[in-house]
Amino acid sequence: MDKKELSLNKIIRRDMVKYAEIAFELSFGEAKETLWYRVKPEYGKYLCEDRADSFVVTFFALAMQRDFNLRSTYPISEKLWYQITTQVMPQLVVTSDGVGKEIEIIADRISESCKNEGGVGTGMSCGVDSFATLYEYTELCDNPEYKLTHLTHFNVGAHHGQTGTFNPELQRNLFQKDVAMVQRFCDKYGYQLIAVDSNLTEVIDKIYGYMDFNVFHTYLNVGTVLLMQPLFARYYYSPFVNLDKFHCSLKEDPAYYEKWLLPNLSTEITSFYNSNKNWTREDKLKQIVNFPQSYKWLKVCVKSDTNCCKCVKCMRTILGLEAIGKTDLYSEVFDSKIVASSREHLKTYMLCQVKKGEVSHTEIYNEAVKNGMTFSFKSRAYAFFYRLCLKLLPRKLYFKIKQKSMNDTLQVDVNELFSDASVKRREEQRKQAGKH
Repeated sequence: MDKKELSLNKIIRRDMVKYAEIAFELSFGEAKETLWYRVKPEYGKYLCEDRADSFVVTFFALAMQRDFNLRSTYPISEKLWYQITTQVMPQLVVTSDGVGKEIEIIADRISESCKNEGGVGTGMSCGVDSFATLYEYTELCDNPEYKLTHLTHFNVGAHHGQTGTFNPELQRNLFQKDVAMVQRFCDKYGYQLIAVDSNLTEVIDKIYGYMDFNVFHTYLNVGTVLLMQPLFARYYYSPFVNLDKFHCSLKEDPAYYEKWLLPNLSTEITSFYNSNKNWTREDKLKQIVNFPQSYKWLKVCVKSDTNCCKCVKCMRTILGLEAIGKTDLYSEVFDSKIVASSREHLKTYMLCQVKKGEVSHTEIYNEAVKNGMTFSFKSRAYAFFYRLCLKLLPRKLYFKIKQKSMNDTLQVDVNELFSDASVKRREEQRKQAGKH
């Protein structure tokens, strides 16, 4: 039986009054979809319509996971084709425990470069990673060819709200609020922002069903950048982990292997780099507290257009600032009353994460202890019994909770784990398991 193919049949560029659009006419078996990306009219001249680089990078990892080939009537850059087919895909096949399938990319190749304006870009969400990269390549960079010229904000899946399902209304609402906030920041400080709207996640959901953004974010974002090769000569992508935590698998966050991946997604025209040197997340916080532009604009929440102070990303950032004694600098973005009343809960939450081996919270904990933070007996006891309780869970459920919570996609209800009903239920499960 022939393997299914996702085909790029036609690329159409339109210049409208309110936006410029590039559209890909796609087919997958009998299904036909039009994938579009839109930018402000003044950036329409940078949309790349003579090659399929964006299409290939956006979809090849998903194609490997779902086992389908890619076909394009438009050529792919020679360098990119070589790197993906000989360097990236073979390694993903052998490191993904059967999840990464061998696929074909069926397209002609092109080695000619298009005219490039030498732009240097990075994504801007007003989060810790964004501000660390902005600070590094404006204030700290002394090489004009590597200084940032443009910031970007893409609607390609990041605005998922941690729901675990595809919710187009929520995603669009969060994107519109976030991009408006980022635009206000850029207007205040004189940065050029390129916002890209897209129906990418809708198209993927229609054809293949739900896609976990945390497994594909690097591919989706880099694929979007490659739409604008006539503009960008260099593009920085902020890493979450360093190579000492290297792990390569199509089942997990590409942040663990993108220091190897990103150079292999570069073309003859656009080069990709990880920013932030070897900084850990706590190192990034230590950097941005020296960058006053972040004080009133830091926004890490994935559930609201302001920092809720209660979700996993808000709590992690507050704890990181508490560890270095800099929370007061961000009193306008994190409600000081909520922070003060939740301080003991936050410490307990951090200890629970450390007990599970969560990397970023372990870094925060070590920094906090070094700087004299103390923990109550109640917090330590709670974390100990939390870990013990997780270990008593059925093995499959335990690893599911551990994996999900380490990827910030599931908040574990600690009170529910310790409830009488929950303990009784687990006792029954163990008794049933003992009968078999």
